[in-house]
Amino acid sequence: MSWEPGIVVFCCNASCCAGESHASGVSFPSPPTVRIVRVPCASLVSEYMIMSALRSGADGILVVGGAAGDCQSARGQEGDRRRFVLLGNLLEFIGIEPGRVHIAWESAWTGEQVMGLVQDLIEKVKALGPARRLVKQLEPLQGEE
Repeated sequence: MSWEPGIVVFCCNASCCAGESHASGVSFPSPPTVRIVRVPCASLVSEYMIMSALRSGADGILVVGGAAGDCQSARGQEGDRRRFVLLGNLLEFIGIEPGRVHIAWESAWTGEQVMGLVQDLIEKVKALGPARRLVKQLEPLQGEE
């Protein structure tokens, strides 16, 4: 049995999840190891949420949001872009391989585009192998060896 990576997709409810739910129909089934997390805006996805998903065992993270001109959020996406670049640098510094976390901003998402991004991330993460950094390891109980 081959290993399939666990992927968490943080999906903007306003601009992306409509396309994703269309894609999860018959023609574009979502793999069972992919978890879709709907958020009001991709700008609200925090560094803590991404680190928590990695710590909980996710092998890859995808954040999908709308383009700056189409975003209904009051937050500025330029700051978010810089924040995610800094997060990428931090992840690399602590040993998370580049390519495990991917951020995508685009004007209008279709289900095919979202599932294409998911499939691309799955292929990249398969090449990297299972995540070993930040993942909670069960410690043996005292007295057990």
